Amino acid sequence: MKVYRDAFGTGDIYSAAAQAVIIAIATLLLSFGFLRAANRRNKQGAAQ
Repeated sequence: MKVYRDAFGTGDIYSAAAQAVIIAIATLLLSFGFLRAANRRNKQGAAQ
């Protein structure tokens, strides 16, 4: 909501764009970490 408020409420498009990029990178890293952990768990289960 802060990105939306910055972009359309205050008109600060550049700050909102930077925040959106940071959120996208954080989401990418969290998704990658989660998938890696899930894949590791599946490999350990298959080995037993």
